[in-house]
Amino acid sequence: MADTDDILHFLNKAQENFVKDKFAGSRSSTLGFEQSQDLTDDLRVFFEKDCVNETLYGGAAARWENIEVDWAPMPKDYLHLVSVRARVHVSDIFSGMDREDFAWDLQDATYEETTYDKRVASASQSFEEKIVTLRFSQSDDIFRKLDDPFHTTSHNSPLCDLNNDRVNVYTSSDFIADAVVMNYIRAPKEITLDGPSPQTSELPEALHRELVDRAVRLFAQFSPRTSQPEGESS
Repeated sequence: MADTDDILHFLNKAQENFVKDKFAGSRSSTLGFEQSQDLTDDLRVFFEKDCVNETLYGGAAARWENIEVDWAPMPKDYLHLVSVRARVHVSDIFSGMDREDFAWDLQDATYEETTYDKRVASASQSFEEKIVTLRFSQSDDIFRKLDDPFHTTSHNSPLCDLNNDRVNVYTSSDFIADAVVMNYIRAPKEITLDGPSPQTSELPEALHRELVDRAVRLFAQFSPRTSQPEGESS
């Protein structure tokens, strides 16, 4: 017999598995999340849109002159990344056909009670601000792309990679990444029964039966048998 703690544990596990399976598993079309109606309907409550995270300065990228890194922390409730863009500041001063290097300074920025450096435009720097799509790369492939003049980072299409709990944006001499803008699936709130404000599942009510069925299957799969039929030995 399952007690209350067991029931809550497996209900929360079932809810987490449902979100992961629904986002990464089978769906009625091959479209992305924001174009797939069944995904949008089932997971809409967990969809966080246009979450702006200010960047912090990660220093110069090893081996490359004029390649710097601005990074942004992932949201604490992040579960799946849907899409990611950057808010960039790019020099709008030209010497002939070439943009001049972007002049920037460092200022203090606080994140989780820790002080970091953040890059900002120098007082004399004239610049354009725009939102551009980031190009994801595997961490072990990012340096090959930075070496390739046809695939290296640019203010129109900056390279980025994921590193644990952050997004690294690689910049060239003519721009900085001021912020990262994310669309993502957040983790579900934990189902609880105690306290002044019990939390039920955030999934649409039509899916609650499926959630219970999943929890029952998980309980049967992972819980040890507590009794055996008569005549059978262990």
